[in-house]
Amino acid sequence: MLGSLCFKEWLKIRWTYISMMVLSLLILGYIFLTLAHDLRFVNAPSFWTQVIFMGYNFYSIFTYFPLVAGVALAVAQFVPEIHSNRLKLTLHLPVKENTLLFQMITLGLFSLLLLYVVSLFLLLIVSSFFFPWQILSSIIFTTAPWYLSGIAAYFGLAMIIIEPSWIKRILYAAIIYGLVHCFYAARFYNQYQQSLPYFLLLIFLPYIGLFYTGIRFRKGVRSQ
Repeated sequence: MLGSLCFKEWLKIRWTYISMMVLSLLILGYIFLTLAHDLRFVNAPSFWTQVIFMGYNFYSIFTYFPLVAGVALAVAQFVPEIHSNRLKLTLHLPVKENTLLFQMITLGLFSLLLLYVVSLFLLLIVSSFFFPWQILSSIIFTTAPWYLSGIAAYFGLAMIIIEPSWIKRILYAAIIYGLVHCFYAARFYNQYQQSLPYFLLLIFLPYIGLFYTGIRFRKGVRSQ
């Protein structure tokens, strides 16, 4: 059954997933070309000063990519389930509904993490042509909250889509918006380095809420 579930989930998200991968490659290509241009035709010491001492974020175009990817994957994975009422049929299979929902979420999360790991690795490769390892380590700590925001958005939007009550959907949307906003409050390198463990805990809030809404959906709680 797990193999069939994996195949079904992949069929739903494949084009969205491929699109996000292509988008990440386009963004990374833009970053590489911009860096190559600026360091060749602009004063290189001045550019380095902006990056190291003035906090110039040369990969700022990448800021919201993880968030967009998380939202897109949640929509691609769960909207078809609700639109065609397939999720209710799935949750009525002779398996615990929490187990099936856990498997669906795990498959989606694994796909998202794979996309994130590949994109971060390529970003580090691109940056390594121009900067030392100290800058590369700062990239990891600076982008980590962005990636966590994408995971939180994936969990949160999945919870909103599955929730049968419109009133609760609006409430959840406001909470998730505030949660995601927290990941983008910093404006300088490594500002969230000490806070990352707390952010890891925060993303579990919508994850837990997912199972609550899944139970409500299975029981057929009437939309309001």
